[in-house]
Amino acid sequence: MAWAILHPLGEALSGRSGAAGERGARSPQREASWMDRWLLRRGMVDAFVGLGREDWLATLDMELVDIAIRYLPLPAAAGGDEQRSELLRAMLDDPTVRDYLFINQFDGILWLNKEQLESMMYWLLFLDAVRLTADSALNTSVLAAAIQGSFELTQGILRAAETARYQVQELVR
Repeated sequence: MAWAILHPLGEALSGRSGAAGERGARSPQREASWMDRWLLRRGMVDAFVGLGREDWLATLDMELVDIAIRYLPLPAAAGGDEQRSELLRAMLDDPTVRDYLFINQFDGILWLNKEQLESMMYWLLFLDAVRLTADSALNTSVLAAAIQGSFELTQGILRAAETARYQVQELVR
């Protein structure tokens, strides 16, 4: 629900049109800066705590909302491996994503948490499907193809992470 409220506001403030599948040049840090300027992060965490979440889980929930605002809409899967790699590099360079994925170093290797990656990617897939479904301009076949593309992108990222054994350096190669 938080994303449904904040996402259109973020699009308006960043000048994006929000058309299905459209993803222009964007800066994740710039897109979320308005949340910092308006002090929305702490308010959202407090709202999640008010709904019964523990503070640390509420903070993760806010990070996920922030990630969704920054990275939705998902790029069309038609770009294949190159587009998936570009998205992964951008996400793994983002401090909010790194925090959400519990990226840590052990024995000189950067690792990410499998469950956190799955959670993030499946929430992004779900929210992208909601966004696409709400677009009344899309006919059924275009909608199905767009959701299928988001699903394939999500599965590709999860397969790549598994192949890399959840090692960040291997994943971004």
